[in-house]
Amino acid sequence: MELIMENVRCFAGKHVVPIKPLTILVGENSSGKTTLMAALSAVCDLRFLLQPGFNEPPYSLGNFDTIATYNGRSKTSAKYFSLGYVRPDDDQVELVATYRDDKGQVELIKAECTGGVEFRLTLNETDKTYKLEIYPLDETKIQVLYVKLDEILEQRHLKSLVDIVATPQDIKKTEPSFLQGAFALMALIGFIASIQTLSIAPIRTKPKRTYDEFTDRFNPEGDHIPFALARILGSESASTQRRSLVSALKRFGAESGLFNDVKAKRLGDNPGDPFQVMVTVAGRPANMVDVGYGVSQALPVVIQSVLAAEERLILIQQPEVHLHPKAQAALGSFFVDMVSDGGKQFVVETHSDYIVDRVRQEVAAKKISPESVALLFFEKVGAETTIHNIALDELGNIVDAPPTYREFFLNEELNLLTRGQR
Repeated sequence: MELIMENVRCFAGKHVVPIKPLTILVGENSSGKTTLMAALSAVCDLRFLLQPGFNEPPYSLGNFDTIATYNGRSKTSAKYFSLGYVRPDDDQVELVATYRDDKGQVELIKAECTGGVEFRLTLNETDKTYKLEIYPLDETKIQVLYVKLDEILEQRHLKSLVDIVATPQDIKKTEPSFLQGAFALMALIGFIASIQTLSIAPIRTKPKRTYDEFTDRFNPEGDHIPFALARILGSESASTQRRSLVSALKRFGAESGLFNDVKAKRLGDNPGDPFQVMVTVAGRPANMVDVGYGVSQALPVVIQSVLAAEERLILIQQPEVHLHPKAQAALGSFFVDMVSDGGKQFVVETHSDYIVDRVRQEVAAKKISPESVALLFFEKVGAETTIHNIALDELGNIVDAPPTYREFFLNEELNLLTRGQR
């Protein structure tokens, strides 16, 4: 898919950003990497048009004033900003929404979708309703409906409507008396929102010596991971999920050098009794609290990536936190394995050259094609960021990178090589 951003924070003007099965974001701090991930998370949500999740954990973009691009020279903010995407399928669906300031909050003023089900949504300034125009396939009669914001926000059962109205063709054949306002728009959104995201925070939950307050609900910081681990590994059934998790843990543990085995140790006979996460590094198992902070930070990344459904786009910030170079490189191989063998998709924001270089090695080893990898370099000059899409060839070599890519690293190495010669 492609992410569309216009006048969003440091992204002045329009930017169209490719998102591949494995997309890696690199660049200095405050260059917009997290902003892109937050925008990607927002546009893939069903609430995208009228109640966008710009502040859903682990992201916090704020209100209109902190989202719209600020021009330091004129000391003014953009009057509007736009977000959208192009979906990579036969219909080439493109959806773009434009927002403005409404007393500091974000207000949708228009949205347009082309490809597949085509429609336009525009705000009526007078009564704050939206005009919804649905364009039929035969281009004969446009359906015009009117939508109120509070009607849409009250609807919470999208799937029941989608089950009734099964196809885009059915929407266009259905009488307006049935598909009124909010229901029509929600059905349309349901059809076009084919990609869902799952975000993993840059700092994962601190490990505990004992776990006893059960929670299996997803959390970006990974609070749920120990309980998911105990549930899956504690099962005696040889499920596909259990086999996949055990295999991934063993492979990543061995390649990273972080551990040989991970188990959940029950402190009682009942499934609901407290338990401990035990990690074997060398010799007998030890509590996860006692084996170094890196293990607790890596496990949520590995486990949640395995458990995520194939249709999910997994967004991960700084997976290398608290990991030594060998373990960081192992993450690069892990992501490649998940894409090539597990059918997963990742957007990884990282400061680790070891992850990037390992992915390049995996391209050279034919474990992943260069076309499946996007290496996006964020270069910020002043208050504005340019995103460079750096290509890889069949050997994993970087092609046509800007001179500033890895400039600091090269200068550091040059200074080391020439030290004492001045």
